[in-house]
Amino acid sequence: MATNVLICLGIALYVLLMFGLRSVRKSRNRVETSEPAGFSMGELSRLRDQGMLTEEEFAKARDSILARGGKEMMMPVASARPPAPSSPRGFEVLPKKAEPRVPEKPPSNPPAET
Repeated sequence: MATNVLICLGIALYVLLMFGLRSVRKSRNRVETSEPAGFSMGELSRLRDQGMLTEEEFAKARDSILARGGKEMMMPVASARPPAPSSPRGFEVLPKKAEPRVPEKPPSNPPAET
């Protein structure tokens, strides 16, 4: 009776431990998807071109964006797909079947003359 209780408690503890580890792993792999606060360089340029920002305001906002690490906002992002591979990917899972070999007939001996 006591051994059955210990076995059940061990199984329950194992299950709880696995669920706990799973939730910890999920929380570590979670990626923040929040939108960046503020304006991008393109938006600031558009506001300046429309006359909504003065040159001083634009320079101050630009310096603020660059200080936050917004240099990548100024660089165009290439969205082209990589070229298709020239050779097929992977390998043959099963080897190609060899042609069945047909056994050669033994040379027929002519009947011996007596």
